[in-house]
Amino acid sequence: MTGLWDIVIVGAGAAGLVAGIAAGQVAQERKASLRIVLVDAAQRFAGKILAAGGGRCNLTYEPVRPGDFNGRQS
Repeated sequence: MTGLWDIVIVGAGAAGLVAGIAAGQVAQERKASLRIVLVDAAQRFAGKILAAGGGRCNLTYEPVRPGDFNGRQS
């Protein structure tokens, strides 16, 4: 018997979720049957993503310019 999983992605934040989706898409394109699992220490996947931007994931439909940010410009 080989390993239980073909791909293990540690961390189910934004990068981990994208990695899992990409791995699944590549497997599907190659007609491969891969067992992919994401593991994370948090109770819920993508918890930090959901917490960002008041639950709106910091999305905007407006143009964003450097002057829109607080802080010092280099």
